[in-house]
Amino acid sequence: MRIRLLLPAVLAAVAALAVPEPRFYLPLDNTPRAARAGGLAVPLLTAERDPILAALGPQFAAAAKVAGGLDARSRGLAYSAAGNFRADEGTFASWLQPAFSGADKTVYPALFGVEKWGMLYKYTDQTGLTFGTARPDRDLYYDCAADIGSWRPGEWHHVAVSWSRSANARALYLDGVQAARAPFPYHRPVESGPLFVGGGCLLYPGHHAQALLDEVALWDRALTPEEVRQVC
Repeated sequence: MRIRLLLPAVLAAVAALAVPEPRFYLPLDNTPRAARAGGLAVPLLTAERDPILAALGPQFAAAAKVAGGLDARSRGLAYSAAGNFRADEGTFASWLQPAFSGADKTVYPALFGVEKWGMLYKYTDQTGLTFGTARPDRDLYYDCAADIGSWRPGEWHHVAVSWSRSANARALYLDGVQAARAPFPYHRPVESGPLFVGGGCLLYPGHHAQALLDEVALWDRALTPEEVRQVC
């Protein structure tokens, strides 16, 4: 009888730990179409919408972390942020297999970014990932960064970043562990886009992930450290 009485409480506790469904989810299994989207599910420029672009379409890897993946070594994807991204609260997560060494100070890969809101990247003369978001009067806040100097080409790593204006916090996670945390005192409004996967932002255009990407997801709230561990 005692076990039967405890069962609903246990189930409720398990349910409370469940990670919410992402607002935007890209399995990247040989297609750029999102499996789940709050807005447009296809890229802004895609052969699916314009056959002339077929020859310039994204390249996919047959074998990635889960199944297929996006080859973003020289090109990323851009989606509409409308309905897919929330500027004041959210989380981005992805698996990546870098083609670069984390200690290489000659490369400038960018993994994720939105319009002039901010981006996740590794600067040329540094050995860390930086999650920079816009200041109200100039470029970016650069105070959320963590070292990736031990990364080697061909290794798979999980990266996530979260942001919350209500909690005044940004966080950067590497392989499921919170590696950096900083304030989030301001967010630049974003309307229709673009939302870059495997690229930077409009403040610093032209940079790509230089990596294979897989299982990209965006949530409309900041996941907790435990929730990030669950999606890793």
